[in-house]
Amino acid sequence: MNPHLPRLFESVQPLLPANLSEASLKAMTSANLLHIHAPLRGNDLLLLVFPGLISLGVKAELVQVSAESRWKATLRDRLRVTPGVSALRLSAPLPEPPDPPEAPPRNAYTHLFPEVIEPVVEDLITITAVEESLFYFHRDKGETETIREMDFSRRFTHLVRLQRTGERNAPLQENIREVLSRTIAYAAAYPDRIIRGGEADSVSRIALSAFLKERGTRDRSRTGKLLRKAGA
Repeated sequence: MNPHLPRLFESVQPLLPANLSEASLKAMTSANLLHIHAPLRGNDLLLLVFPGLISLGVKAELVQVSAESRWKATLRDRLRVTPGVSALRLSAPLPEPPDPPEAPPRNAYTHLFPEVIEPVVEDLITITAVEESLFYFHRDKGETETIREMDFSRRFTHLVRLQRTGERNAPLQENIREVLSRTIAYAAAYPDRIIRGGEADSVSRIALSAFLKERGTRDRSRTGKLLRKAGA
């Protein structure tokens, strides 16, 4: 799993169901799919992590840090309801999403993963408080640091706005089918970015395998059989 993702999940955690396990969070957002040394890209968030959060009842979207956006109001508003707000720096602007093909391809997900150079997440922090033009933040639950608003707006490109959807989500077992579809499409498009057999990814591999086996035993349908096989 990419090391930036635990920082993002720190901000997400207070909005998730109280009984949701860490293993379920990582599996439903495909976090355990990503190779630990593969850079986290903007589209990994938009096409894997954020849709996974939706299935868990949390809407996530990127808010650009720019003079034209209301990012400061967004930051203060979110800090009233969550203990931390994630901020990140992308290496380049996000490309426009591709237009859906006129005729759906055999794999309806393939058009979501264009072969283009995509911006990389270069830094990700958790903002915990704002006092006038001074922002308090930390990385990996470490020591609190401060940064001036002017410096922040130069160094970071986006906030991650999180909010509960307010809708009753489908049972986790049903949402797994959608996660599997995304995972299969992503793995086919980017085989060099997924977990491997070496020691570096052993923690993610073991956790993902255990989750698939556990969920597979609860589902006696064809999907459950596939889950058990994938976790073997």
